[in-house]
Amino acid sequence: EYGNFMAGKKSNMTRSRIDTLNSIGFMWCLRDTTKMAPRKSWGMHFKALENFKLEHGHCDVRVRSKQHPTGALGRWVEKQRSQFPLFSEGKPCKITEEQVNKLESLGFKWRVRIDKRV
Repeated sequence: EYGNFMAGKKSNMTRSRIDTLNSIGFMWCLRDTTKMAPRKSWGMHFKALENFKLEHGHCDVRVRSKQHPTGALGRWVEKQRSQFPLFSEGKPCKITEEQVNKLESLGFKWRVRIDKRV
C-alpha cells in the first residue's frame, strides 16, 4: 500500500498513517537494499549483448550458459522477445521503437527456432 501511495496510485494508505508509522520507527523495507546489486539499465544489457555478439557471432543468448551462469543476459533477451509482439500490435509494452531499432541493428532475431533433439 505504501508503494502505491508513494507512486500516486489508488491506496488505502494516507499521509497521516505514514506519519504515525514513521513516528514509532516503522521499517518500510525489511531487505537491506544497500547490499543488493543495482539493477542494470536497458543500455547496460544492450552493451552486454553487443559484447556477446562480438564473441559468439550471434545474439541467441541462452538463459543459462557457462559464459553467463546467472542467466541475467538470457533472461533480458527473453524479456525483449516477449515485449516485441505487444510493440508490433501497438499495445502497451516496455520496449520502445528506438530499442527495437538498436536490437535489429545487431541482427537480433525476434523469434528463435529451438531444435529439439531426441
